[in-house]
Amino acid sequence: MNDLRYISYCRKSTESSDKQAYSLQDQKAEIEKVVMAKGLNIVKQFSEERSAKTPGRRIKFNEMVELLNKGKANAIVCWHLNRLSRNHLEGGQLCQMIDDGKIKEIVTADGQIYSNDTDPLVLGVNFGMSTAYSKKLSKDVRRGLQYKAERGQYPRPAPMGYKGVGDPGNRTIEPDENESPMIRLACDLARQGKSLGYISEYLYQKGLRSKLGCRISKSQWQKTLTDPVLCGQFVWKGELYQGNFIPILTKTEFDQVQEALNDKSKPKIKSWKHWTNGLLFCPTCGCQVTTTGKVKHYLRTNREATYFYLRCTRKRPCHEKPITKEEFEKQLLPIIDLISIDEETWRLGLDIAHAMNQQEAERHLATGENVKRQSDIVSKRIERLNDMYLDKLISREEFISKKNDLTKELALLKEAFNNSNNQQQSWLELVEKFAELAYHARNILLNGTSEEKRNLILDLGSNLKLQDKKVIFEFKRPFDLLLRPNCSNLLPRWNDIANFFKLHPDYYFHSFNNSERVSANI
Repeated sequence: MNDLRYISYCRKSTESSDKQAYSLQDQKAEIEKVVMAKGLNIVKQFSEERSAKTPGRRIKFNEMVELLNKGKANAIVCWHLNRLSRNHLEGGQLCQMIDDGKIKEIVTADGQIYSNDTDPLVLGVNFGMSTAYSKKLSKDVRRGLQYKAERGQYPRPAPMGYKGVGDPGNRTIEPDENESPMIRLACDLARQGKSLGYISEYLYQKGLRSKLGCRISKSQWQKTLTDPVLCGQFVWKGELYQGNFIPILTKTEFDQVQEALNDKSKPKIKSWKHWTNGLLFCPTCGCQVTTTGKVKHYLRTNREATYFYLRCTRKRPCHEKPITKEEFEKQLLPIIDLISIDEETWRLGLDIAHAMNQQEAERHLATGENVKRQSDIVSKRIERLNDMYLDKLISREEFISKKNDLTKELALLKEAFNNSNNQQQSWLELVEKFAELAYHARNILLNGTSEEKRNLILDLGSNLKLQDKKVIFEFKRPFDLLLRPNCSNLLPRWNDIANFFKLHPDYYFHSFNNSERVSANI
């Protein structure tokens, strides 16, 4: 048994264990065999999960060097020299300590012994090979990630809303069944003008957490909602790539979210205490109409009653008189009746819409084939652009600029191709929602919840006013089409309604925000 004082050192990189030649436990087991066979005196054991590529970042390694410099140990036992260093600075430091006699020998698990009697060239070559391997590995990883990006595979860990799938080396991402609906909800809230703080709090209450179980911050939501990976694209080394994974949003939906986030002039959404607040304006002074409650105490019966009134806020001089909430709803009922339809008209309208949808199927198919031909042309232009860059006919800056433009154009064409297959289904769903809302409108006003009543008015009306204690109500398009006096022929009317939704495929119904049907209670 020799009298040297050994330090046992084990290290693995920060990658997952399946990518390591030997785990920490395996290294310790190999070192233990050498210790038992040679009778080594171990005075300290160190193990850590750190990369050795960059010097000065390993805490346990620095502690080991400090013990060796103080003379509390004078030898090292490890699994392989590449566990000690993969950079020139720390490799040279260990070589110098051997020359100075601070390290008497380094013993590896395969039986190699390096000491002051060893040719310095051998030790230098071994440390140099470890450094070269690290550099080559880093270069290979970067090259592999570049090829992965060019194939349309996302080259980073799965972002929020997605999950990684596939075998190691050929992994991709797809929408996570739990998180992706939450991300879609966040995007819907952003398009409605909700603040990032509201989105963060709302989804925290819905159960969405970060990987550490915390609330997702506003800055993280800003990063998530502006990441093009939501619509199937990603940026890698300054270039925009079209991914081959399933996106959470369409390109149109993603652009709408960006427009809403960048609209700094949009007012903050307020939380109304009463469903009628903010729905009407006073035409006399231009101020908003608010709802206030008055508590009246009856001495005779010793009870209190609360009465609600709609009145002008009177931030400017105004003489308009208030009306009671009951009177407001009473005036609304005959107005809503003007666009209410019976069950027969509802079902007849749906039959007409379905017949129109069937007729358009072949036309949409032809449109899709045309869009596909254009997509193929743009794809070939991208291929030619890549060849020009590889032949050094254009600069990298010009290549990236034109490549990004063509990638965006290709994404829009592919989205148009997908829309050609489901566009008629989209407007058909909007017609169905329109018809259902017109059929249920009266019942919602009479029996719906406060939120359902508010959503109904937001869907049906615009430019609502309160003047001379009377409600002035203008119907939104296409609900105003139901006001036509001639009801004998429904075909032209439903044709116009269908054509409206074809031109507005992103039309938003407040009443269908959180459910498939207008009201679960009606």
